[in-house]
Amino acid sequence: METLSPNIYLVEDDAFYKDVVTSSLEKIHFKVKSFTNGADYLRALKKKQPDLAIIDYNLKDTTGLDLLQKTKAMNNAINVVILSAQEKLNIITDAIKNGASYVQKDKTAFAKLKNIARRTAIDVEERVEDRNTMIYRMVFFTLFVLAVIAFFVLRAQYPHMFNNRD
Repeated sequence: METLSPNIYLVEDDAFYKDVVTSSLEKIHFKVKSFTNGADYLRALKKKQPDLAIIDYNLKDTTGLDLLQKTKAMNNAINVVILSAQEKLNIITDAIKNGASYVQKDKTAFAKLKNIARRTAIDVEERVEDRNTMIYRMVFFTLFVLAVIAFFVLRAQYPHMFNNRD
């Protein structure tokens, strides 16, 4: 089965870092939509929600924590990563308490983001498979119920067909 590419939103106001993260993820065939501010991200979030949101902690118009809370309020299933150059315990704990992962902007950041994107792709694929399984079960159950109803209706309409006691 072909792996589905998750829908990734990146919120980063540093143009160079935004381009590096975007190209790093696009090289391994992920589609990334990037934003340089929180306002544009929130407008896009209302139209289409991502599977993965990578949000810089320090933005010019807001904080990553504020965007994390608004993202989770819209859809708690969105996987969120707070990205920060700061290694402060309160930022890390706030991110985790609010349901996000934390990645520090260091030499391992790109590898960590790639792994999170891959894990998100697997989660997306599993959700699709679970939904398909549920649909198949519902269709089977519906057909089974209709067959049982048809049996009882036919039995009531044509009792002689079901009384083969010779």
